[in-house]
Amino acid sequence: MPEFGSGRIRPAPVEPLLENKSEQLDSLSVDAEIPKVTIPDFTLDITAGPGTGKVSVRELNITKFNSPKFEFSLGDDGLSWSSMRGAVWESGWVQVLAVDIRVNVSARLLGRYDRPQIEIGRCTADVLYFDFEIGGGVIPWLVNLFRDDISKVIKQAIHNQACDTARSILLVQFNDFLMTLPLHVPIGNNFYVDYAVDRNITYTRQFVEAELLADVVYGTDSCHLQHVEPWDGQFFLSE
Repeated sequence: MPEFGSGRIRPAPVEPLLENKSEQLDSLSVDAEIPKVTIPDFTLDITAGPGTGKVSVRELNITKFNSPKFEFSLGDDGLSWSSMRGAVWESGWVQVLAVDIRVNVSARLLGRYDRPQIEIGRCTADVLYFDFEIGGGVIPWLVNLFRDDISKVIKQAIHNQACDTARSILLVQFNDFLMTLPLHVPIGNNFYVDYAVDRNITYTRQFVEAELLADVVYGTDSCHLQHVEPWDGQFFLSE
């Protein structure tokens, strides 16, 4: 069986061999085989700003791909071939390496059931270093024909996975925790503060504005918080 190492090879000059080889390549085209490829699951440590964590990506798949079109011609100096559009997949394996996944998330605080809740806004996940390797029966020089396309698909899958995790699992768990916070908070000497988040927090480039209802009670007594006359207060934060 000839090896596909260059653009021109010399097989035995037998016409049926050419026809059989062409049929074999067509039957193993990328259109049918690439969607069957299982890309390995992986979990990576990530660093984003001051925090660290892990991102796990599972069940990646490629849903659509165009196979190449091969044309063979038998001449005086051997068998010539050319291909267009894609690549041929025979059998093999895939290894994926994604390093330094950085997730940027914007969030805002809302008031719900008298307690603060978080809502995720914009989310981006950038993969600063990404590489994959295909081995086995893939014709080596064809890898570059679809390397960029596969990279885009996997990068997008990583982005979706990271942001979906931030919006769903992590967000739900943190909001569930916020809902467990008591509205009757001890401040010492058997005094307590009853508080409630009265409305959603307002955000601007200059300030963050929140409206809280609070009352100081003694002992285990509690009260139903009502609106009171507005008052102004200043809070200073320093490093």
